[in-house]
Amino acid sequence: MSTTKRGSLDKTSEAGSLNDKSGALEKAAGFDATGSEEGNVGLHEFDIAKQSGIQVTAEQNRRIARKIDIWILPMLCLAQGLSYLDKTALNYGNLYGMKTALHVSGSQFSWFASIFYLGYLIGNYPDSWLLQRFPTGKVLATTTLIWGMIVITTPACTNFAGTMVNRFFLGLLEAIVTPGLTILTSIWYAQNEVPFRALIWYSFNGWAGIFGGFMAYGVGHIENPHIALWKYVFLILGGLSAIFAVVLWFFFPDSPVDARFFTPEEKILAVKRVAEAKLGVKNTQFKWYQIRHALVDPKTWLLFIASIAAQIPNGIVSNFSTIIIRASTIVFHAGI
Repeated sequence: MSTTKRGSLDKTSEAGSLNDKSGALEKAAGFDATGSEEGNVGLHEFDIAKQSGIQVTAEQNRRIARKIDIWILPMLCLAQGLSYLDKTALNYGNLYGMKTALHVSGSQFSWFASIFYLGYLIGNYPDSWLLQRFPTGKVLATTTLIWGMIVITTPACTNFAGTMVNRFFLGLLEAIVTPGLTILTSIWYAQNEVPFRALIWYSFNGWAGIFGGFMAYGVGHIENPHIALWKYVFLILGGLSAIFAVVLWFFFPDSPVDARFFTPEEKILAVKRVAEAKLGVKNTQFKWYQIRHALVDPKTWLLFIASIAAQIPNGIVSNFSTIIIRASTIVFHAGI
């Protein structure tokens, strides 16, 4: 056989291999994944990529991460920021006479903050289970809408008992946010991308605090208010959360497999780059052995201690900073 013919055959073979891989990718979007391991979202796409020998190039990796940054990361940031604002609305409300309007003492008012975290503690497991078991976008949208409605109805509370119930259920629903966003970040991003993206959306606690300060300042300058100023705080923040819930319902996909902004090829590559770190994409089945592994891992307990140490001062500053600043100002002027 001549050199020319041999080269021609090699090129034909290479082209056929590439076509086979391309065909495998194109079939992925319409393939029935019922034969995949139960509960593993994206397992079929990973198998297609593995069997076809597809590798994620550096350029493809950057392109996929960039798309996720454009479509998904902003919604994670807003979810974190709005949950922080709704949680700390109590702080801004107290600035405009909420405690006086509800006829509660200082110790009773502090219970409004404490009962929120009790609801948060109780809601952590069921909220995370909902995210794991059902479509992520729909679960996050539904819980956001409900907690937005709870915030909107806070001005309807007229006494200690009613406000306690309101704050408890707010904590119960908002428990989905920070743990849930941690799960979602690992679903969408490769292992080496997770820390920086988590840092970005968690930083929106700070950005939300800045926005909340400007919002509270604006509320204080409402001329001829028709209702008490503290009520505007809850109506504005609750309304923002309700609007954001609609955005989540229509635009937040369950996983890379369901993302409309990915092509069929990109869906497979997006799954492969995450699953290669042995994190998987999403599994709807609860696995007890993973709990046992976490409990015997020293890093779990180090993170637990660090979180407890960080949240003690955080709870005080988030809910009572206006009282602290006001008291400090009075003491300062009294000293003068």
